[in-house]
Amino acid sequence: MLRRVRSMFVAVSIRKWIVATHMKCDLCQRYGSSRPRTIHSWPPTTSNNQRWHMDIGTTDQVSFLACVDVHCNWIMAARIKNHTPSEITKKLLLFFEHNGCPLFLVSDNFPSFKDVSFCTLLKGKGITPFYSPPYTPQSNGPIERCMKILKDGMAKSSLSTFDQRLQEAVINHHNGSTDVDGKSPNQRRLQVLADYHIINDISYEKVMNHSVWFKTPNMTNWEEGIVTYQLSKDIFIVRTKDDKEMVIKGCHLKDRLKTETSQTIKVRPADPRPPMTIDSSIDSEPTKPVLLDSRAFQLRGGRKRKMIKFLLVNS
Repeated sequence: MLRRVRSMFVAVSIRKWIVATHMKCDLCQRYGSSRPRTIHSWPPTTSNNQRWHMDIGTTDQVSFLACVDVHCNWIMAARIKNHTPSEITKKLLLFFEHNGCPLFLVSDNFPSFKDVSFCTLLKGKGITPFYSPPYTPQSNGPIERCMKILKDGMAKSSLSTFDQRLQEAVINHHNGSTDVDGKSPNQRRLQVLADYHIINDISYEKVMNHSVWFKTPNMTNWEEGIVTYQLSKDIFIVRTKDDKEMVIKGCHLKDRLKTETSQTIKVRPADPRPPMTIDSSIDSEPTKPVLLDSRAFQLRGGRKRKMIKFLLVNS
């Protein structure tokens, strides 16, 4: 608005006059665009099940309930038939059964989340409900990011049913995504490593020559590669079959056993001893020295004497 006014009128201190008039206008303050607000982060958690964030998402005209434990980024999701408090309570009790009850449950101002029976159930289990300010979805940011992860994962899935796609998206998130320390949600919550993690004694910044299978999120099949260098605790440089180098996370790698197809032939090592020269002169008659093969000394007994005699006669 200020640019438009300045392009049409020229006056001294016109900008200050416009701003002052706008601040005094009651209609402008009531219906005008709100100023940018300062968003403060949630206090950090120290253990699992301290604070969960909850929301309802919809994709392909199907709704699902999702919760996330912000300490370990553990996602829980289930399909819901409708948005009634009873249906939400049914799925939420299933989350409590498998993962325990949180201390705080953060959600938006959806009517079913503020239902009296729903709040009574939470307080009966020692859970304190929190609600984000109206028209401020940024305050419920953790679950908004998880909704995006689930929707993107289901969009990439090739499975047929909605439940299978949702399950695959949750499993891929638990096994694949990592934090700054290189730990997946599985490891942070269950204290276990995913099956396809490289299990070795990791030391940062080292040269490697390790055969692996790798699969990035935009790939459908596992491909062969060789880890040539380790950049950090969970970041590796992989050389592909096309002799290209890719920077890949450790959660997208798994060990590849080398299969030797060539037959191994055992070769007897050569005799390191030098050939021996003996003098075969009889009655002081000069003769040329005879060079004996080292194979003669590998025989024993009569066979050794016959071999030496044969070599002396045919020399």
